[in-house]
Amino acid sequence: MSSSLSNRPCGGSDTSPASIGACGGRFGASKRTKGWQRLNSKKIVITGGSGLVGQILRKGLRKKGYQIDVFDQYRGWMLNVLRAKNFGASSSKTAVNFSLWLNSTFSRLETRWIQSGIIKRTTDDILDKRSNLVQRFKGSDAVIHLAALAHADLPGFTEEDYRRINYDGAVNVFEAAKEAKTPRFVFASSVAVYGTHDFHALQIEQFPILETNRLPVSPDENIYGVLKNQFEDYLAENASASTKAVALRLDSPGHRVPYPEGLAASTSIENLVEGFDCVLRNKWNFNFEAFNLVDRELSWKRPIDVQKIIREHWPGVPNFTTGNAVPFSTDKLSSMFGYKPIPNGRYIDEQLLYGDYDWIKRLRRVTRELRSLTSPGDRLIVVDDCAWGPDVTTGRAAIPFIERDGQYWGPPPDDETAIQELERLRRTGAAFMVFGWPAFWWLDHYKGFIAHLKAKYPCVRENKRIVVFDLR
Repeated sequence: MSSSLSNRPCGGSDTSPASIGACGGRFGASKRTKGWQRLNSKKIVITGGSGLVGQILRKGLRKKGYQIDVFDQYRGWMLNVLRAKNFGASSSKTAVNFSLWLNSTFSRLETRWIQSGIIKRTTDDILDKRSNLVQRFKGSDAVIHLAALAHADLPGFTEEDYRRINYDGAVNVFEAAKEAKTPRFVFASSVAVYGTHDFHALQIEQFPILETNRLPVSPDENIYGVLKNQFEDYLAENASASTKAVALRLDSPGHRVPYPEGLAASTSIENLVEGFDCVLRNKWNFNFEAFNLVDRELSWKRPIDVQKIIREHWPGVPNFTTGNAVPFSTDKLSSMFGYKPIPNGRYIDEQLLYGDYDWIKRLRRVTRELRSLTSPGDRLIVVDDCAWGPDVTTGRAAIPFIERDGQYWGPPPDDETAIQELERLRRTGAAFMVFGWPAFWWLDHYKGFIAHLKAKYPCVRENKRIVVFDLR
């Protein structure tokens, strides 16, 4: 299996078809790091360095004076050009649309060039014989381990694949780093260790969430978070004075999360680089520690009332946050390593990460279909896992499901709750219920709810993009 599988989508660590080579501008070093840049010549090996996070870190850390060695099944200047998200962090919609088209074109070229042998696969493999990894890591000052499968239920991968790559591969890389006498090991972990993918089963002790917050044995049914947790435990037991380890718990590195109404945060390009840099440039007076690495303030394209979400979902949990502060504390990273995140950083547009140009074409098709099925002013209950955005239902009022006061409330805990909410919204004027393809898993998961819909309301459209019920 590959070293990074960097052609797969990624949320918490580092894989994506949308790897970034050019982020639309300079990272820029602060005054306090310029002296370090002149003195710093540390060699850093990055596993999965051709993926999204890998390319952001490569560019940012090189600007700060580090020598970067990429460990990835596919690497090189040609791949970097094809995966570059040129204009992807631009605030211009025209520039982002151009980037979408360019990314789609380059993605097809990459596939063809790999198949034809123009781009050749390297021998880099996190599951390779440990002795081969030791040779690659010798002489390095740190190994940053990003390579992983991300997101549960990726098509074509079993739970055993996840365990083999995300856990066994990580163990192999760490043990090789130890044998190579690499003094530092930095693991790209995830806030998924807190169980953030199971909205109704979180065991939160306070806001903001501290690194000491208890971690469920099985954080959620998302195998990605489970294995991140287990490998952190492995590091805690096996890191030593000769090879120390840090786990950085990331969320949406380099981009905004597409479902801000849940318990989530984002990490700008600048803050992602700053977080890794501050860990690498300072002394470690421990064998293992875990840190949250996210922005301080939430940054969304539309208004989000974070305090309202916390009050309504977790009314009994002590809350020490104010305004739109992220729900995860970064005080530990700041106090131990001097992490100083900036506000209003740059983010790769999420459309480039959660869908390419073909995704946009599908959305446009959905928009046309909904306009033909509904009338201006109709209220539509929309189930899309917050992936579509507001433009799809332009001229119609989109109601998130489940909602409270117009805000997304998270998926229903059971069929009965879903039915009750559906009927409540129908009584208040909802005319249609629309399931989008990103949320088609609902059709299998909520069998009782779907049976209720089919028994009471006609299905007026069903295809590979949408399923629509007329509630009138």
